[in-house]
Amino acid sequence: MKDSILEFFRQNTEFDRLLSGMSDMYIRYGRSYGAVRLAHPSVEEEAAISTFFDRDYYNQSVMRISLAEFERQLQKKWSPTATLADLLESYFPNNIAPEAIKPQKNTDALANQINEALIPAYKNTRAESWLAEVLANIRQGYKIWARKYLVSPVETIEMFRIVSHAINNLPEANAKRMRLSEFSLAFANSHDAFSFHGIYGSLFLRALSHCYNENIAHTLEESISLYLRAGLMSNGLSSQVMVLGLNAKSGDGIPDPACSYYSKINEPHILTLENIIRFEQIEAYNQKVFIIENPSICAALIDRIGNKSHTLVCPINGHNAAFMRLLEIIPSSTIM
Repeated sequence: MKDSILEFFRQNTEFDRLLSGMSDMYIRYGRSYGAVRLAHPSVEEEAAISTFFDRDYYNQSVMRISLAEFERQLQKKWSPTATLADLLESYFPNNIAPEAIKPQKNTDALANQINEALIPAYKNTRAESWLAEVLANIRQGYKIWARKYLVSPVETIEMFRIVSHAINNLPEANAKRMRLSEFSLAFANSHDAFSFHGIYGSLFLRALSHCYNENIAHTLEESISLYLRAGLMSNGLSSQVMVLGLNAKSGDGIPDPACSYYSKINEPHILTLENIIRFEQIEAYNQKVFIIENPSICAALIDRIGNKSHTLVCPINGHNAAFMRLLEIIPSSTIM
C-alpha cells in the first residue's frame, strides 16, 4: 500500500510544491501539525488538489492545506494506517532526518500503560472507548501524534487519567452549560488546562472528537463547537455577530427582550455567543434572513433600508463561533 501511494504522487507532479511545503513543516514540528500556504497555484495544481480532497480549491490566490487533513485523506483513499510521515520519508529520502519522523520507542511503553493501568480503571465508560481507540492507533503504527504527550511515564499516565475522568463527567449540551475554566479547574487544577492551546487541551479535544464522532479540531472555532456539544462554554463574550430585525426565543418559548426591543425600533445590535446559545428558535421578517459578510456593505445597506423591516446578519470577525452557532438555528429555507 505504501508503494502505491508513493507511485501516485510521483506520477502526479502537480503535488510537488504542496509536498515540499509539508516536508518543511514536518522537519520543523516532527508531526502532522499546521498548514501549508500554497501561493498562486497553477490550474493543474488546483485541479489535482481539488480532486484529491473532493473539494473546490479553484480560483484561490492562496491555498491553505492542513497537514492533518491531508493525512486523513491519505487514510481515506488508501489505508487507515497510511501516514504522511511515511510518504514524506519516501518522497524526500534525503530531506527529512529519520529521527524527525520515526515514532519514539516509548510510545510502546505508553500503550502498555494504557492497557494495563487505565482501561481496567474505566471499564464500561465513555473513557474506556476513547482509550481503546488510542491504544488501537498506537498499535497500528499511528504513533506520531502521541509523541508530544510523552513527558515522564508518571506524568503521561496522569494526564490521560485526568482527561478520561473529565470526559466521563461532561455536563453535556442539554444540561446547564458550565464554564470551561471552572470545569478545567475541577479536573486539572488549572483554569486554562483544557483550553485550545496546550498539551492537556489538545488531548482533551481529541477525546471530545471521539465522544462525538467528529474530526479532530484544528482551529479555535472547531474547538469551541466541540466544547458547546459537551456543554462547556468558552470564549462566550469576544465572539460576536451583528443583527438587524432578528427575533429569537429561548427553549421555553419566551422571546428574547433585547432582540424584541431592537427589532421594534429597527436598530442593529450585537449578539455574543453567550446570548445565542440560549436561543432555540429564530424568527425573521417575511421569512427571509439576509447574510451580509462584509461589514462595510452591511452598514451601507442599513443606511439605505431606513425604517423598512428586514432581517440582516453580519459576522463581525469572520465566521466566528457566534456566527456559526446562529446559522445552526436559523431555518436554512429562510437564508438568502
